Amino acid sequence: MEREIKFRVWDNTDYMSKPFTLEDLQNKKIEFTDECNVMQFTGLKDKNGKEIYEGDIVKSMNVFNEKIIYDDGAFIRMQNDYPLNKYLLTTTNPKDIEVIGNIYENPKLLNQTQAS
Repeated sequence: MEREIKFRVWDNTDYMSKPFTLEDLQNKKIEFTDECNVMQFTGLKDKNGKEIYEGDIVKSMNVFNEKIIYDDGAFIRMQNDYPLNKYLLTTTNPKDIEVIGNIYENPKLLNQTQAS
């Protein structure tokens, strides 16, 4: 299975770009500075068909909201930066998770349980 290589950028203030490809970057359809946070598309979509990116916050079957990170060559679901609560995103059924925000625009979602 070939996955589409896409990215998005957070400007560290108030702007999240639309998804773009490496070709868009080469053709200067998007430009950004080194201070911006770049997030890669995981190649997966959530239960609603929304693309899942590094930096997204998801609700899963777990009690806590989790963030998506890239760690040690894989995309991971992680609870509150606790190293023992890491789960490979590729072993997750996409129908069991939902993107509810991201770590830049909605950081408070990480401190909430699903019951909140």
